[in-house]
Amino acid sequence: PYIQLLPEKIEYVPVAWDPSKDAELFQGSHMVPALETRRKEIAEEFARGISTVVPEYSTRFTTERYQWARLIVSTRAFRIFPNGQLTVDEKRTQSENSNIALVPIADLANHHDTASQTDWTYNVNMKAFTMTANMNIRKSEQVFDSYGHKNNFDFLLNFGFTLDNDRNVLYFFIMKGDKGMYVPATRAASRTPSAPSWIQDSGKSTITMKSVLEYGYLRKFLLEASVNHQLFNLLLDLRDSALDDPEWWNHPGQYALTFLNNKLAAMRQTYGTTTEADLESIQDMEARPNDHPHGQYINAYKLRVGEKKVIKWLQDFTRKNLKFYQAFPALSKVVIQGPMEDKQVLSNLMIADSDLWKVEKGDVKIGSAVLSRWQNGRTYY
Repeated sequence: PYIQLLPEKIEYVPVAWDPSKDAELFQGSHMVPALETRRKEIAEEFARGISTVVPEYSTRFTTERYQWARLIVSTRAFRIFPNGQLTVDEKRTQSENSNIALVPIADLANHHDTASQTDWTYNVNMKAFTMTANMNIRKSEQVFDSYGHKNNFDFLLNFGFTLDNDRNVLYFFIMKGDKGMYVPATRAASRTPSAPSWIQDSGKSTITMKSVLEYGYLRKFLLEASVNHQLFNLLLDLRDSALDDPEWWNHPGQYALTFLNNKLAAMRQTYGTTTEADLESIQDMEARPNDHPHGQYINAYKLRVGEKKVIKWLQDFTRKNLKFYQAFPALSKVVIQGPMEDKQVLSNLMIADSDLWKVEKGDVKIGSAVLSRWQNGRTYY
């Protein structure tokens, strides 16, 4: 009965959309190669995995039918631990005490970013899946669950929806051989099986996974409209790489910002529409959801808008700091300027051309009033 209640088609997940529309819908987003990879993985699971273990399935079911079942599980399943929460040893191994389960009714709960309404677990004593309310929920109120603190890229790829925020993922690809823009390939390992759609090499060669691993690396960053740790880590990596280039070793902070600004500009150019045009299309889809030609793809537009907003914000951030360098070419120390998303202490922040680790933790926080003067001059700022 439960299986009979499941939707016959999963039209909300991009993996199930027409592949020929990917490039048009997602334009410069990394979603294009991510979908191609996901579809290949599903096809290989069926052909080389399921059909190998149970050969008769290859004649009874199609790849499309397997994809339906696979997406039902990936969009609805809960991970449970039949013997209780994992021990330290179990977390390090492929423990049998970790399964995924389809749970009727519980899988109807929609995601909410701050869902504190409910908690779910596998109750070992009851030998049952339980969902417990943390507060009074009135009759006719919707019951929410949390799918985890994810970004819109992962929400759309895995579940088929987006949230109205700017929490998005950007991929940065560092290509070996760009003069003054080189990051050693050994600095980070790429776990992503395909390069972003926005990578271009002047038409000389096609970017493949082999070239990504041999000549550069691909990094995935969750970036919101704020300066956060992941952005600082990226800038730190780039800053360190400048030490290998005599042209830049004296200005590693400027190198990092210049590199980031150039990559952001390249990413922005790969989107075929403006943010304003996308927002108009979204409004049109919301006004007439049933007869708009792209109505079912509204979340693709929302993802594009979110990514473009983040790119623009980061471009403004890098340009502001680059102007600061131009105004003070002899600068040896500068704090990266920008709002912080939390009240972390200044000693945890990255400094473009030097360090601030001498500041005692807790002494200076974001929001603290700070007086400074240029090269021991008479005027304080």
